[in-house]
Amino acid sequence: MIIFYFTLARFFLFSHLLLCYNYKLNYINTDGIYFMSKQIIFLILLMVAFSVSFAGIYSGGNGTQANPYQIATTNNLIELSNTQSDWIAGKYFIQTANIIFDEDETKVDWDGDGDANWDTEDQKGFAPIGNSGSNFAGNYNGQNYTISNLYIKRSGNDNIALFGAILSATIQNIGLLNSNIHGHNNVGGLVGYQKGGFLTNNYSVGDLIGTNNTGGLVGYQKLGNNMGNYSLGSVSGFAYTGAFVGYLDSGLVINCYSKSSAYGNMYTGGFVGWIDSGMVNNSYSTGSVGASYWAGGFVGYLEGGSVNNCYSLGSANANIYAGGFVGYHVKGTINNSFSIGSASSILYNGGFAGSVSAGEVNNCFWDIDASGQSGSAAAQGKHTNEMKTITTFTNANWDFTTIWDIQDGTYLSSYPYLRNINYDTPGATPVVNPIPGIKILCQANVYFDTHYSSSYPLFNKTQFNDLAEAMKRVCTGTSTLHIADVGTTTFTGSIDFSDINVVLGNYDFELNGNINGGLIQTTNNGRLVMKSISPNITKTFPITDGTHDNTVTFTTASNILPDIFIKINNNTSTIGRICNDFIDISGTEDLDATITFKIEKSTIAPKVLTSVSQIRKYDNTKNRYIPLDGNHSSIIDEGSYYLITLTNVNKY
Repeated sequence: MIIFYFTLARFFLFSHLLLCYNYKLNYINTDGIYFMSKQIIFLILLMVAFSVSFAGIYSGGNGTQANPYQIATTNNLIELSNTQSDWIAGKYFIQTANIIFDEDETKVDWDGDGDANWDTEDQKGFAPIGNSGSNFAGNYNGQNYTISNLYIKRSGNDNIALFGAILSATIQNIGLLNSNIHGHNNVGGLVGYQKGGFLTNNYSVGDLIGTNNTGGLVGYQKLGNNMGNYSLGSVSGFAYTGAFVGYLDSGLVINCYSKSSAYGNMYTGGFVGWIDSGMVNNSYSTGSVGASYWAGGFVGYLEGGSVNNCYSLGSANANIYAGGFVGYHVKGTINNSFSIGSASSILYNGGFAGSVSAGEVNNCFWDIDASGQSGSAAAQGKHTNEMKTITTFTNANWDFTTIWDIQDGTYLSSYPYLRNINYDTPGATPVVNPIPGIKILCQANVYFDTHYSSSYPLFNKTQFNDLAEAMKRVCTGTSTLHIADVGTTTFTGSIDFSDINVVLGNYDFELNGNINGGLIQTTNNGRLVMKSISPNITKTFPITDGTHDNTVTFTTASNILPDIFIKINNNTSTIGRICNDFIDISGTEDLDATITFKIEKSTIAPKVLTSVSQIRKYDNTKNRYIPLDGNHSSIIDEGSYYLITLTNVNKY
């Protein structure tokens, strides 16, 4: 609406000046000099009005480098798309806010005529900034703001993207979210056709459909630089389809990545569909690739140029020519790169390359185990453990000082990754951009203490104040989890200690739940505490003294909800039952344990416990329960509860 009324106002200004000019021309006709001066003045005014009629107003600025035009709203962006005179070199734009189009594209006035009525023009969606007749040649700085829900449906048109066609332009710091873009040839998320210029620190997230030269970020790149950008989503086309760039004619792509999937009929790649003579350095792809012919996890068809220090994790599938990294390698070079994903086709498939004609492949590898591919037209196949060992690559002269890094130390294991890409911190959530193949290695001894805090990175320590994180670092079957001071914390639910050695030191470990598997060793004053055991529910205590493995099982009567403290002193297999009036111990082996029951008085009221004679053991010779003596049991009245302790009860 703003654009419509502003255009109408400019029309009236132009008309008014033209009438004034005609009036002066008719009125002043005797003095030639005076007449000519007036004519010149009004011609100048007309020229100013003409120029104003084709300039945008936006949310501020004048388009200079010192005072760029400000793009803050959807109307501003649509205004720019409709103002070709502002696409020229020397015009500067900055985005000053996140721009969010309605998720329902039918509610947007895409053509800027003042009415979101979903007419023929609105149904085409956003008109790209720059086209084949007039390229965008200015400077647009998104200032790390985003543009959401961009909708373009121009399936019969070429050069379709936010910026349809650019010429030596600079576009930086823009994020596109949830884009839905359809075009014919040269279709991209950010740029459809790039000739020269710089694309820096941008990203595109969305779904794209084109015919030829379709890419997640750029459809067709000729010359120019593409640096520090990434794409995410899905890309579909017929020929020259790439998850990041569809067709790389020439130019440089560096420090970029794509997590998009790519599907086409031919020349389809997880990063680039076709490379003619450009250069791709220090970049990677993770998405899956599918095509009828020439599918590669990184590049579908390499006709020339070079690919250096790159990797691919995704799978590639085709009828003919599929490679984990490159589908068909005709000319050019691939250096210091690797692939992980599988490659499948009826003819010509390989772990790294489907087929190689005259191209060079130097110091490249693929993972035999992860890919399931034992052969390749080029590169060296290595097992996963070798692919996660730095010497595999340093022996091939890879640069682990300025380009590559790897985790193959005490705490972490990974494939090589690129130093100039921002990855997630290992173990952090949510997972956004993980180091390839990252695995946090277990530790022989892990310590859990709720009072412990550390500035160590999550992956680079063995002491934790969170039980779940501590257990992630425990090696199954060989590690020991040391539980120290957990304060008054009571853990709820089931805890699986299967194949884990657990040591309790000088503190109680309280659990309102159950323990599944594992062994708990009590040392010093450490005790396992079962809180509020439900009536008639049997609880099992997997206890060890460090040498002998023991099992202690207790069941409570229906009206007693005790806390039970267990500390084992020697080899035992014990069964106990808490009854209504007595605490009865029964079994067939020696009990060399210290067992403490904490029983709330309210759970047994009005009954009271006043004597150790109310604690009984089962006498096998008499086939009945008999009271214990004070040497093996005690009752302490703690006010609101009883503390009952049993020690060294033999032949129970």
